[in-house]
Amino acid sequence: MSNEASLSLSKELFELTGWEDTDLYWIGQMAWGTKKIEYDLFRGQPDDIGDSWFDYNEKNLCYVGGVEAETILDDVDDFCPAYDLGFLIRKLPAYIRKHQYKYVFSLDVSAVDNPTTIDDMGWSCSYTRGAYLYLSEKATTPEDCCCLLLIKLIKEKVIKI
Repeated sequence: MSNEASLSLSKELFELTGWEDTDLYWIGQMAWGTKKIEYDLFRGQPDDIGDSWFDYNEKNLCYVGGVEAETILDDVDDFCPAYDLGFLIRKLPAYIRKHQYKYVFSLDVSAVDNPTTIDDMGWSCSYTRGAYLYLSEKATTPEDCCCLLLIKLIKEKVIKI
């Protein structure tokens, strides 16, 4: 089971924000004999993202699956941060003011209308004031749920970058 937002959502959030203050990264490499980039998770602390970062930190990186980093990091074709739940929750505001009202953040496991989950169970996160809903997102993982909500808040300019 993964503990980070999906690659596609991590990429979208990274493109919107440029947030790099995480130590988990999606590293993409061209698959041998194909034109498709395949991604793996690595843990490391970049000082300067780019080829020099990979040359310098190759020995300090740890492949999440347990494989030695230097056997995998021969050629890096793409990368982006992989945001974990703690990172995402810290970036979400505890509440949002809309007009004179204060809407509070909550993250719940609940039955959601999401056919990709087992027995239609999934995660829902929202900003509410009592019974009044302001914003809401649903996903199969809490990481994706929070990432979707962050993306929505940034696009609607509730969170300014």
